[in-house]
Amino acid sequence: MDRTPVICGVDFSTRSAPVVRVAATLASRLDAPLTVAAAVDALLARAADLRLSPGTLVAATRRDLDALVTAALEPLAARPTVSTRVEIGAPADVLEQVASSSRARLIVVGTRGHGPARRLWLGSTTARLLATTTHAVIAVPDAWSADGEARVPDPQRIVCGVDFQAPSIAAARAAARLGATLGIPVTLVHAVPRPDADEAWREVIDEAVAAQQHDAAARLEALARDLPGPPASEVLPGRAADVLLGAAAAVGRTLLAVGLGGGLTHRPGSTAMELLTRTDTLVMAGPREA
Repeated sequence: MDRTPVICGVDFSTRSAPVVRVAATLASRLDAPLTVAAAVDALLARAADLRLSPGTLVAATRRDLDALVTAALEPLAARPTVSTRVEIGAPADVLEQVASSSRARLIVVGTRGHGPARRLWLGSTTARLLATTTHAVIAVPDAWSADGEARVPDPQRIVCGVDFQAPSIAAARAAARLGATLGIPVTLVHAVPRPDADEAWREVIDEAVAAQQHDAAARLEALARDLPGPPASEVLPGRAADVLLGAAAAVGRTLLAVGLGGGLTHRPGSTAMELLTRTDTLVMAGPREA
């Protein structure tokens, strides 16, 4: 067994059980242990210590977490070795702390989108985690808890968006390693959008787009040769998010992978955010290279 764990974050909402099942299934397929973590608000923990007795809220949360995990794993035939952690602090900070201290391979969380205004949104914990973590994060779509089924992931391929910036290169490496471990194919995809312009510029634009596609194909093939597998590569016309969503919809049972923004802002890139708020399939964002 690979002792590098998968970390799963829960908040005890109705979305928590599907997230635990996704994390457990991935951990089993990776032959890795699973750690399910929950956070206790520092102010509430302090108030409970003063009003009741020291450690009361943490102990109660741990009991609830153990019960949640037991119930969530009940439908699964294959289960990994599971442990639970309850820590005091902000949820995103707790998840990053647990992942870093255990040298975790990835973190699994929910997206917590809401209806037409899903970008209002990606839950605050997930958004904060994506803005700060250096680990790969797999986000479980909110629809997986809304349909009332005990759904578990069974990805049969990984599609990774590559724009040749450092975050997407890191995502491609992580996707290739994950695909090799799971024994599923990986495809690197680069999107070439076609600019809007007057008909008079059509021939010039066609030539420019064709040249860009040719150059991107060569760069993508060179990147693929240096990765485990190696992955297949494909250059497609269109916006990056639309191309990746189309690839997932066309085949199904696809894990989408995308890089996270870096630099001074440390915010997820626009493609990552669009995927996380539009898709109903699993998305792996990152890792962000430190």
